[in-house]
Amino acid sequence: MSIAVISDIHANREALDAVMASIEKRSVDGIVCLGDIVNYGVDFDYCIETVERIAGRSILGNHDSVVIGKDPLWLMNQEARKSAQWTMERLTDEQRIYLGSLELMHKSDDVLFVHGTPGRPDQWDYVTNWFDAAGQFDNFEEHLCFVGHSHVPGIYGQQGERTLPSKGAVSVASEQKFVINVGSVGQPRDRDPRACYAIVDREDETVEIVRVPYDARETSKKILAAGVSQFNAQRILIGI
Repeated sequence: MSIAVISDIHANREALDAVMASIEKRSVDGIVCLGDIVNYGVDFDYCIETVERIAGRSILGNHDSVVIGKDPLWLMNQEARKSAQWTMERLTDEQRIYLGSLELMHKSDDVLFVHGTPGRPDQWDYVTNWFDAAGQFDNFEEHLCFVGHSHVPGIYGQQGERTLPSKGAVSVASEQKFVINVGSVGQPRDRDPRACYAIVDREDETVEIVRVPYDARETSKKILAAGVSQFNAQRILIGI
């Protein structure tokens, strides 16, 4: 059984479409979204509708939480607040209800899914390196813990393994726990502007970080045209 795990779409239609086209070629058995469907980009309506349709399970992200009023706007930096305010003014009641229905964590078949970290899922802590991951191994019992939030992909084993992206399928044998950061579909921050997601094969016990090129310039133009944030329009072009 194989599952595609996506996260941090951030209202980026072009990136989501490219990732979905990639996933369709993989013939996966299901899709899980780790949250942050909205904000930064402008196609939040399309991305919410698509995730609701294709994801068997979706997790609440911090940006999702802010735009529906669960978390305060002041928690975000200035550029994120601009985008959040823009999105909040345009969300429909149905979209708010959907985002509000998302859970903070989900467990399934010895796998844990969470946007931030299992230790404090509602505090939106980051996993960007093995040291961050090491602080989380005692906070979950499952074999695998998939996270997003930082936009920086990586596979971190409890015994000190650290596998960065672009290495193909990586063994995640059940003898130890792993924290897997699946990176970001819509706004990668590891200096690789390509969209990013993960494929986990439970039978083979492997995880692969997949990179997908997309038309980031089109996404950037949309953000600029909407007058949301020049900074966010520029950063997706270089992956920071």
